[in-house]
Amino acid sequence: MQKVIGTILKDEVLHSLTLRGDLLKSRLELMDSALECSDTNAVYRHLSQFSRLTELLCRELREATREFYGNLQTVELFPILLPYPHGGEVKAVVEEGCIRLEAPTILPFCSGGSVYYLHEQVLWALEDLIREKKLPCPFFTERCALVYLHHYQEDAGLTHYLRDYDNVEHRCVTNALAALAMWGDRPDCIVSLDVLAPGERDFTEICVMTMEKFREFVLSEKIEFQMG
Repeated sequence: MQKVIGTILKDEVLHSLTLRGDLLKSRLELMDSALECSDTNAVYRHLSQFSRLTELLCRELREATREFYGNLQTVELFPILLPYPHGGEVKAVVEEGCIRLEAPTILPFCSGGSVYYLHEQVLWALEDLIREKKLPCPFFTERCALVYLHHYQEDAGLTHYLRDYDNVEHRCVTNALAALAMWGDRPDCIVSLDVLAPGERDFTEICVMTMEKFREFVLSEKIEFQMG
């Protein structure tokens, strides 16, 4: 049975590598031709497609690995544990002119290994939201505010495991938001704020709002630090 499970993983990985590999090679050749002709628009277009194909390949390889782990769990050869979070964990909604995302845990440390899964999950959640609600892209076309609310379970020894904001992985989330929801992520495009939010459970709330709503938020009681 173990051999069959391993064969399934190998076949799926080789299929993805062969299919995407040929497409990536073709895209690189087209980009080389565009570079020789100094066709800036074509270079950018091919580079964007190359990046998209790379993302698809990474997603397929992760899905194959997730299936592999699932098969191992089915035959009780491995504990019920995924090597990384899977798609669909980040939720996105639009409320009163604000885009709000919720990640089911505290953002990871920058040095804690690959966090690209988080970038993908934010992108998927935003793409689904934009498609479902038929939102303009980008949603914000002028300077806006990006607020990270770090919710901690207050009765679990809050002060013992608070994370310094500069050590938490923001970039992959901000980049995904800048790609689909915001005008950009330069200082003239956004104002960014981190807020501690003690509560009943650990999770991260990410809000993108207009500057007017941001001023109201800053003056509200929502950003007060309360130890309980």
